[in-house]
Amino acid sequence: MKVSIGIVAIFITTFLLVFFFFTMIEYNLSCTEEQVAPLVPKCTVTEGGGGDFVLGLFVVGVLTMVDMGIVYKVLIDFFT
Repeated sequence: MKVSIGIVAIFITTFLLVFFFFTMIEYNLSCTEEQVAPLVPKCTVTEGGGGDFVLGLFVVGVLTMVDMGIVYKVLIDFFT
């Protein structure tokens, strides 16, 4: 039972992670065709949206740590 609740928590936190990434981080970036590396485009933060960008990075960072913690806990419960 704990594993199934953990899996639901993983899906919810992953959804929130993706939602906050695309609503608070991605729309503040303006990317050009120029590429820094073969797969990484050159992006800059647009002016006026810096507060959302920084807050978005903070929220996404916290959600990532929570998500990884839940995954770790579910895997330990599943395999032991």
